[in-house]
Amino acid sequence: MRLDGWTALRFTPLLAVAAGVWWWQSSQTFDESNSKPAEVSVSPAQPAVETSTLSPDGDDISDIVRRLQLAELSGRLDLMAGLLARANALAPSHPDVLFYRAYYALSEESVEDAQLAYQVARDAAIDERRLTQLKSYLDSQTEKRQQLQQAQILATAGRLDEALSLYEDLYPAGMPTLRLQLDITLLRGRAGQAWEQTRRQLESLNRRYPRFPDIELALANHYARRAATEAQAWALYRKLAEGPGLGRRAAGDWLQQLAARDPTPSVLDDYALLARRYPRDLAVQQALQRALTARDEERERLRDPHYRARKRGIAQLEAGDNVAAERSLRFALQGRPDDELVLGNLGLALIRLGRQDEAYPLLERALQVNRDPDLRSKWRTLSATAAFWGGLKEVSKLVDAGRFTAAQARLDQLYQLQPNNPSLWIAYAGWAEAQGRSADALDYYWQALRLDAESSSALRGSFRLREQTAGRVAALAWLESLTANQRRILAPQRDAIELAMHLAELEALAVDADANPEQVVDRAKALLAATQQGATLSPWQRRHLAMTLREAGEPEWADQLMAGWAGADGRGGDDALNTEMQFAYALYLSSNGALPAARDVLSRVPEAERSAAMTRSLTRWQIDLAFDDLSVPREGSLTEAQRRQLDQLEQHYADEEEAQLRIAEIWLAAGEMERAGAVIDRLTPADDWSLQTNLDYGDALIDLSRFRQFELWFLGLDRRNVSAAEQVAFTELRSRHQFNRARASEAAGKAVLAYSFYHQVAQRPGPHRVPALLGVLRTSQAAGNPDANPQSLATLLELLPSLSAVELVSLAEEADRMGRPELQLEALRALGDKPNAPAYILRNGVLQAESAAQWQLAEQLTVRAMRTHLAEQHADTEKLYRQLGSDWLSNSLRASVDRQRARVDGHVKIALDLSERESRERRWQVPVELKLPIPSLSGHLIARLDVVDVHSGNVNYLQANDAGNGVDRLPFSVRDRGVALGVGWQAENWWFDLGTTPIGFQEEAWVGGVGVNGSLLGLGWSAVLSRRPEMGTTLSYAGMAVPATARNRPGAEWGGVVRSGAKLGFSLDRGRALGAWWSLQYHQLTGQRVEDNDRFAALGGVYWRVINRDDLQWRLGVNVLHMQYDKNLEEFTLRHGGYYSPQQYLSLSLPVRVFGRWRDDWSYLIGASVSRSQKKEDAPLGLPGQSSDGGGNGFSVEAAIEKRIAAKWYIGVAGDIQRADFYEPNHLSLYLRYTFQNRWSPIPTPPESPILYGAFD
Repeated sequence: MRLDGWTALRFTPLLAVAAGVWWWQSSQTFDESNSKPAEVSVSPAQPAVETSTLSPDGDDISDIVRRLQLAELSGRLDLMAGLLARANALAPSHPDVLFYRAYYALSEESVEDAQLAYQVARDAAIDERRLTQLKSYLDSQTEKRQQLQQAQILATAGRLDEALSLYEDLYPAGMPTLRLQLDITLLRGRAGQAWEQTRRQLESLNRRYPRFPDIELALANHYARRAATEAQAWALYRKLAEGPGLGRRAAGDWLQQLAARDPTPSVLDDYALLARRYPRDLAVQQALQRALTARDEERERLRDPHYRARKRGIAQLEAGDNVAAERSLRFALQGRPDDELVLGNLGLALIRLGRQDEAYPLLERALQVNRDPDLRSKWRTLSATAAFWGGLKEVSKLVDAGRFTAAQARLDQLYQLQPNNPSLWIAYAGWAEAQGRSADALDYYWQALRLDAESSSALRGSFRLREQTAGRVAALAWLESLTANQRRILAPQRDAIELAMHLAELEALAVDADANPEQVVDRAKALLAATQQGATLSPWQRRHLAMTLREAGEPEWADQLMAGWAGADGRGGDDALNTEMQFAYALYLSSNGALPAARDVLSRVPEAERSAAMTRSLTRWQIDLAFDDLSVPREGSLTEAQRRQLDQLEQHYADEEEAQLRIAEIWLAAGEMERAGAVIDRLTPADDWSLQTNLDYGDALIDLSRFRQFELWFLGLDRRNVSAAEQVAFTELRSRHQFNRARASEAAGKAVLAYSFYHQVAQRPGPHRVPALLGVLRTSQAAGNPDANPQSLATLLELLPSLSAVELVSLAEEADRMGRPELQLEALRALGDKPNAPAYILRNGVLQAESAAQWQLAEQLTVRAMRTHLAEQHADTEKLYRQLGSDWLSNSLRASVDRQRARVDGHVKIALDLSERESRERRWQVPVELKLPIPSLSGHLIARLDVVDVHSGNVNYLQANDAGNGVDRLPFSVRDRGVALGVGWQAENWWFDLGTTPIGFQEEAWVGGVGVNGSLLGLGWSAVLSRRPEMGTTLSYAGMAVPATARNRPGAEWGGVVRSGAKLGFSLDRGRALGAWWSLQYHQLTGQRVEDNDRFAALGGVYWRVINRDDLQWRLGVNVLHMQYDKNLEEFTLRHGGYYSPQQYLSLSLPVRVFGRWRDDWSYLIGASVSRSQKKEDAPLGLPGQSSDGGGNGFSVEAAIEKRIAAKWYIGVAGDIQRADFYEPNHLSLYLRYTFQNRWSPIPTPPESPILYGAFD
């Protein structure tokens, strides 16, 4: 048909209608795929709320902005041009309109127009965040394009975290476009641990934009990465492939997914579906044919196990399972050593696992055997990446090992490869920082920032280093000097420091004794208000704040806050944040003793969301609760019930190595080595054991002295990927093993081997270094290396300032055992200079200083310990002493003060002492004692003076009668007076004295003694050599003259007996309910005209403290006494001494003593005993008679009371009565005591009545 002008004119309306329909269909297809959402979820692209702004055609500006977003997402620049024209007419200064003007200009490579749009946006003062996004997008397309390309390359290479970090550096205010947001979401999804979160984000986006092909396709591709959601992916592919718009692209993605799968019947069905949908699409048809051919070829290839391993490994690599991929590809490599896909993909897996040094040779080999040109650039890029990043990793290891010279050489090699890579200079900074060269490290960080001004690693490193070296305030000042973008990158660090400063201020206020509780509460409220009631605080900062409030005396408020924070998050919002909050809450509860509640909180966190630390904590708490009734025992103290419980727990937790190790620990603590060893033998170390489990297992092997087994296990540990902190823990474990082996070797007399192990441990920092250096000092001489002594000593002295208070006390104790007083003194001085040392550690230092006779230092340490214990920094010593409580530490410090003051205290005692025996013998004494302190000699000078008046009463002098068959009795009496003098010295563990019996007595003699005491293995002992008067009678003490009426030698003087000999005593008293004592004695008794006599005695007893308080003691006891004399010399006649001297004597007594104090100024004692004795006596020497034996009952009563009448004055009275068949003495003493210093302690109990010089020891 011929078309003329009229015909054309007639069809013009029809053509116009057709064009309109076509245009409507085009835009309708777009809009159907992108129906209007209730809200736009992608925050960087949200339009401003301007719903009232309409175009002349009725367009809503928010609708236009939404279409601009969707046009950008689908890459429809043609639609964007038209939409921008309408938007410019409607709202030219709208933030998103300005953004997409710049976006469109950059797409058209018109940077000037883009910058003009940015200038307009800045002048229009649009939202700061949107302006930042526009600027960051503009920079990423211009001056930072290289960084953007690097991020894209890293993403392609699978280094997802590094790529994401670069993207975050590029766009600190968030992704500016919907496309970028979608791409970054997908990139995060490629990291296995973020797949689930990415799925939720894509599903949320798909709900907001239903039937939008780009999002649906992205969701399908994401679903396809997990077998569990493969059916959902296939459903979406099928829907999209059969629909318009993105159908062919969806079919292409589906074909890619199908090509990666085995040609199974179901996969071939999907190929056939696509072939039917696109019958004229040659690529689709060829894909079907290739699949059919591949099926046949695959059947043949699958017969090769190494090929199957290659296929499996590549699939695992694509699924992100790099560990499994490595395992499969290594097996494939055994049968296909020149397969570039095996080599290259194995190298890629190793790069992803951070083992670039292993990846590099594989990638180089892949290049050598390369046959696919499309893969060559990939292998080359990956090889270069592995070489550089592997080199940086090698540098890190060298730095961690302290090999700084080798690290520098490696860095210089990497400099030749990529001198302008900021990561190189950051590595240089780390190298310098590890050596303490802070200034050089800052210079290297500056070099990194010169290459990339917004390198987050360089900025954070520089900021952190400035904080460490110059303080927080200086670091914040430096931060303020940076550009706006740099400040935004460091915003989290700035906020964290400011928050930490606020928390520190609050914590300081909480422990400030001068602060009111209201101040703490007000500061906490201000902090909560500044952080939106804690909403902007991290879970761990919340926990820190709550713990501070508890310290400030606000536990209820702290509990309420933590419960609210943990409950408010619920299960919505950021699941990761909520999980951390639950963990922080559980730790808060456990640290405050609420272990069951902590377990319950953490148990409610889904198992899939628990981190390794959470799982370990939960397991540990469950085990702790199960072991709650089983405390670590003292050796051998496990009850049968506890043993049965251990057996049950061992069976119940048979698969929990942590519980098994706890059981082994309890057996070890109980000394049950075989049972502990049996538990350890059932454990098989595994690669997935936690650090703590490995450490506990190693400790158990060491405690069992299984040194060889430890060495084999330790060598087999895979420590390649451990952190620096974990490496330190393993090093300390190895040092403990070597140190214990050294001690065992030393104990076995193997000095050379012990020295070798001590020397190795001494080279490494850690808790065993100091004792190892001491071990070197002990063994170097025997090991034939005496030169090590001065070196080790010099090292120890250099280390003193860096040692903790605990280590300094341990060093002082070991130096004391080794006989190194100079080292002990230096360690204690360093302890005195150590700030914030705990009070109990200072107390241990006090004991060390006292044992070393460093009393001035002991006093300084005591005052520091009291100040720390009482949190009182300004009181004087007396006030501190009086504020001490009744806890063990206060009692120990009080005792130390008493000892230190006793060194410089002395006294004068004077008494009136009366003794009466058998209603005839009477002795009056006035003892005076001076105890004078000599602190410079660590002892006291003792001077004694006893004025003595003795009266024998009426006694009978015996002489044989004329017939020789009996005796005549000649009554007579003697009275004598004299003054006994003595001088001596009393130190802590020994004493001596030298003096005379009373001068003026008929018989005089020198007397004295020396004694020493100590302890061994908890047993007290004492030894005495002495010469003392026998004070039983006037004859034995003063001497007499034979009566004038006697037939034989009238007027002859005789008597004055002295006992010379030794005593060895022992005691067992650990301050508990039961105690014991015993003594062995031997003396020779001599006197003027008195036969020599030998005396042996063995005596002892046990006692039970019924009441054992500081102010009241009630003791029951059983005492046994056995003594024997060679001769019976108890009569008043020549050759006799007048003292009781049975040949056999045995006594059993049951004493009761009650003593204590009333208030602080009264002290008292009441005691009584009953006894039964048995004796055997020969006939008196030289007199007619015969031997006799017999026994009888007896009793005794004693009492004493003492009163402090003034600060330094005491008065007291003491008395006792004893009754037996042969012995009936009475004794009374009234005394006065003056002390040189005012004693701060309560009055001593029992009362301290004077000791007569004659009975000194």
